[in-house]
Amino acid sequence: MLSGLGQVGYTSQAVDLITSYYGHMLDHGATSLWEHFNSYLSWTASLSHGWGSSPTLYLTTYYLGIRQVGPDEWNIQPALQAGAYASGDYPMSQGVLQVDWQSYGCSAEDTTLHASLQVTAPPGTHGSITFP
Repeated sequence: MLSGLGQVGYTSQAVDLITSYYGHMLDHGATSLWEHFNSYLSWTASLSHGWGSSPTLYLTTYYLGIRQVGPDEWNIQPALQAGAYASGDYPMSQGVLQVDWQSYGCSAEDTTLHASLQVTAPPGTHGSITFP
């Protein structure tokens, strides 16, 4: 579901879902993603489960905006309209791709979205940046 929301540009709605459902885990002391939203109630449930990593994939791909499109090629498409900032790393075989962005809100007088973006790419890689 998160991927579908990201593909059609509903980034804010997806982040709201992540906050409400996966935020529940954080409220109960989670340091990993659980098998079930209420795994803390059962001793037979896994408290570190791979399927639960969908928020991490979503936030990296659609919010931070990193997509690896080839062995040494990347595309950055930050969700500037959905939040104030994001920062993260993406491991590639050549090293780590680092992205940091910040958006500055619009006002009644100036409806232009202002943003800053910093990309540090590993040697031997190349890519493109797409702004919304």
